[in-house]
Amino acid sequence: MSEAAIDAVYTWVDGSDPNWIAAKRGALDALGDEVSEYMRNGLSDARFVSRDEFRYSLRSLERYAPFVRRVHVITAGQTPSWMKVDHPDLQLVFHKDLFPDPKHLPTFNSCAIETHLHRLPGLSERFIYFNDDFFLSRSLSLDKFFDANDRGVLYRGAPVRWNKNHPGYTHHVSRKARNNSRLLDSAFGFQIRSKLAHVPYALRRSVFEDLWEHYPKELDATSSHAFRHPSDLSPASSLAPHHALCTDRATHAGRTRLTHFKIKDRSWVPPLIGAQFLAHWLLPGLRQDFMAINDGDTVSRSQFVNWAIPAMLRRVYPKKSRFEL
Repeated sequence: MSEAAIDAVYTWVDGSDPNWIAAKRGALDALGDEVSEYMRNGLSDARFVSRDEFRYSLRSLERYAPFVRRVHVITAGQTPSWMKVDHPDLQLVFHKDLFPDPKHLPTFNSCAIETHLHRLPGLSERFIYFNDDFFLSRSLSLDKFFDANDRGVLYRGAPVRWNKNHPGYTHHVSRKARNNSRLLDSAFGFQIRSKLAHVPYALRRSVFEDLWEHYPKELDATSSHAFRHPSDLSPASSLAPHHALCTDRATHAGRTRLTHFKIKDRSWVPPLIGAQFLAHWLLPGLRQDFMAINDGDTVSRSQFVNWAIPAMLRRVYPKKSRFEL
């Protein structure tokens, strides 16, 4: 494997920012009656709530993936209050500087943002894409993400629902996977059968460039959707990895060790804290590769949950990263 640089890319939003909330409200008002139920699901506060997960995700990255050269953070003009924005290993990029068409802004659609990841200035050819609620749980070598033949490593998740009678058929992840699959089927005769696991994605800048060459209309349409849309593609979590698979730039590695907690089920909170305590202090061999914590489709209003998650993350990742003030 070449020793070329590996970067990490994050998308982050502060959903409590009054200016951001006002921009979101204005964009919704401009749509008027065009706002569908599908879009409304994507507008849930759960998509934008922050419990400071990003800070601890960066701590986990620095602790367990020291091979990462530089971190790129994409935001809607926002900056975390705790971030050392002038650190030489950090690049903060605003949507207005990333989107080539200003008419596509403002955006509140992660899929739209992901269509332009390859436009990040100075981005390495190989990079790892993180949601801000992804965490590394133990030391990982580079071959967890790119194999000996320099191919991105993909980890299978749940099945994509193709049966219209299945209750998961209309779920947004399956819907986007089917949209991606139709393009790949036309180009390569390939059909996506499994979603990818909810872990950091090993990607290539050149694959995104290829996507824009192959599917410019579809990607531009996704970029133009300020809010989640039924025709959207999911570039980072599905289309780019599977396009790489079709062109021998990625490989399936089966399943990985993942702890994925959805906050809508409050019953997990005490067991989570107990499990993380055991794994990180008493029985390190129990640690998973990755951990993800998110709200699902509805945000928890539980004061206990909102206290417990940052408290647990502070315990698990106590050491500041070089990107913190």
